Amino acid sequence: MKVLSIDIDFIVEDFHNERFDNDLMPWFKESHNSWDYWRNVEYRMDTNKLNFNKGSFEFIERVFKQSLTLDPQVVFILDHHDIYQFLKDEEELEVVNFDAHHDIVTVDNNMLHEGSWGYLLWDKVKSWTWVKNKTSNNSGSKIVKKGDPKLKIISKEEFQVFEPDFIAVCLSPTYIHPKFWWMYNQLKDFYNDYKYGSERKINSANTV
Repeated sequence: MKVLSIDIDFIVEDFHNERFDNDLMPWFKESHNSWDYWRNVEYRMDTNKLNFNKGSFEFIERVFKQSLTLDPQVVFILDHHDIYQFLKDEEELEVVNFDAHHDIVTVDNNMLHEGSWGYLLWDKVKSWTWVKNKTSNNSGSKIVKKGDPKLKIISKEEFQVFEPDFIAVCLSPTYIHPKFWWMYNQLKDFYNDYKYGSERKINSANTV
């Protein structure tokens, strides 16, 4: 199966919120309230400095739209590890992951989270291409599979044509400020119109 995974946090090139994770993430894991999480971040930072790479969004939007012509299965998910349920029973996975983080973090006891889903699928992976953004080297955990011949790390400029059977678009609400969530909704709306027209139905794993 050829998998195109698009995490909207790919467009963010300065994860201001990660500076406060030691304080906020234990609290967030108890509350699971993304809005309150971001309000707490805003108390600690200048929100005027929040920005995104317009070119990166336009790029993933173009890749997404072009891929729809192949009639792949498409799901929209909130957290990236929600993709696991769709792939766990598949074999020979060829994954292209547009993401600010690599998502192949080693975990104990097979604990599934947004950073470990790739690691937990690794035995089923034939190839894994991580399309990182300009500051990906400065965020996230150590690449535990670095050096593995199945892993390729590229920039969007190096991306070549990929014909997916399955597409997952992920919001990652704890990694991208709510002011940028419209990008996720824009891709979802385009898919609604492309696939269903006036019926406005969506095959979505989660809704926002």
